[in-house]
Amino acid sequence: MERKQKIWLAVLLVLLVAAIAAVVYINNERTQTDAQLASTSALLEEERDRYLTLEEALAEATSQSEQLSTEKAALEAELESVNASLAEAQQALTDAEAQLTEQETSLESAQAELETLKVQVFDLENARQTAEEQLAEVETQLAEANTQIETLTAEVEQLSADLEAKTAEADSLREDLELLDSAPEVETLSEQILELENIIAERNERIAGLEAELAASTAETEPAETEAPSAVPASEPAETEAPSAVPASEPAETEAPSVDAENAQGLLAQARQTLSALSEGEATDAETAQALATLETELTDYAAAQESTIAAQQETIAELEAQLAAANETNETLQNASAELESANQQLQSQTEALDSANASLAETEQQLAEANATVTELQAQIESSNAAIAGLEDQITEAENALTAANDQSAEEKAALETQLASLSADLEAEQAALAEAEAEQEAARVEFEQRLSELRAYRIEREASDGESYLATQLGNMLVFDENGLCVDATLTNTLSSANSVVFELRVDDAAIYTSEPIAPGESITSIQLDTPLEPGNYEATAVQTAYAADGTYLSAVRIPVTLLSTPAVPAASAAAQE
Repeated sequence: MERKQKIWLAVLLVLLVAAIAAVVYINNERTQTDAQLASTSALLEEERDRYLTLEEALAEATSQSEQLSTEKAALEAELESVNASLAEAQQALTDAEAQLTEQETSLESAQAELETLKVQVFDLENARQTAEEQLAEVETQLAEANTQIETLTAEVEQLSADLEAKTAEADSLREDLELLDSAPEVETLSEQILELENIIAERNERIAGLEAELAASTAETEPAETEAPSAVPASEPAETEAPSAVPASEPAETEAPSVDAENAQGLLAQARQTLSALSEGEATDAETAQALATLETELTDYAAAQESTIAAQQETIAELEAQLAAANETNETLQNASAELESANQQLQSQTEALDSANASLAETEQQLAEANATVTELQAQIESSNAAIAGLEDQITEAENALTAANDQSAEEKAALETQLASLSADLEAEQAALAEAEAEQEAARVEFEQRLSELRAYRIEREASDGESYLATQLGNMLVFDENGLCVDATLTNTLSSANSVVFELRVDDAAIYTSEPIAPGESITSIQLDTPLEPGNYEATAVQTAYAADGTYLSAVRIPVTLLSTPAVPAASAAAQE
């Protein structure tokens, strides 16, 4: 027990010695710390002076940055105006070029249409020349046809005259044929000649018989003389039948045989009377001789008359034979004339057909000529219409060329003016871009200097742990928030430490109007970005960052206000965030 007490006592002594040593060490350390704290306080005062100097420099740099931002905004506005003017000038130049292209296209189209019309006019000229050549050929053919028609007309007239002559000759031949038809036929004439020859032979025989009878009557005796008259009457029927047969066989047109027959009958009657008187013995010898002499004389006269009649009949027969030969010749001539007439009729028919064909050809040629004239008229109308259209197109082309020339001149002037304006705007833009680059360089230099001084201040920052009931919101904001090109969002880290016992609400105010209010940030929670509901217009804004602490039951505890600058411009890169307590 005592041993344990001794051990505890030794331990306590050791602990006491250690505590004393620790107190001495702590006192030494505290002394050193106080000295270091005094030195640090002096340094801190010095750094605070420097910080105030840096704050003044930062304020001046911020003012310069704001001025540069304002100048940059003005330059950007002017640049936008220049860009708008440049865009308008480029649009006007594009419109002018498009209008020029359209006018050139219209001119090319008009030229192509003119070339097409020239080709059409050339084709129409060729067609007109072809039509004129065809017309000349048709006129030549028509002249030839007219010549042929005149020749055929002359030939037709000649053929008509020949036909009339042939017709007259044919009429004459027909009359001759009619005369021949009305005259006895050749066979009838031959029969009549034979009958006349037979009659003449019979008469010659009769005369011979009468002479023989007269001779016998004078030489014979009375009985013989009485027998002779008896024989004579016996022969009378034969003698009387022959003359009676002659008139029956002769035509009514020949009167000579009938007269001879009557004379012969008279002589025969007288001879009978004489012979009867002689036979009866009534007459004397002288009377008988006288009667016989008279009878002989009469018979001689009758025989002479018969011979003359026979000669006349022979002449008539010769004439009839001559007429028959002439009739045969006339018949042959008529047949030849008929053949010639038929040949002439055939020639006339062929010539009539040729004339009809020539008339048809002439009608067809006239129709072709009328069609050719109509075609020529139509072609002339088309040529006149084409010439009018060509004249109109040439006027339009002239107007279009004049308008195109004027448009080209105007476009050239506008283009020169736009190029001059564009060069001026480009020079202004280059100057503005140079000024903007210079402002950005100055802003970048100010930002670098600000970050350098801020880093120097951070090197001497004094931190402490929050006590119970205090809130601690660590922020990485710096004194400037740079929003994106839309003016809505900025990257920022807001953290409520775990040692905090309260909730914190972060708020941004511009002109005492809240533009952003976060949700309550519980201990251990954080947010990484600030999202505005309404976008900021490009520019610089003086704002206030308000950190409000609330108890667990929602009771308001305290608020800290920190001035910050809000920058909304698409050209300025986001600045590095600084830590704020």
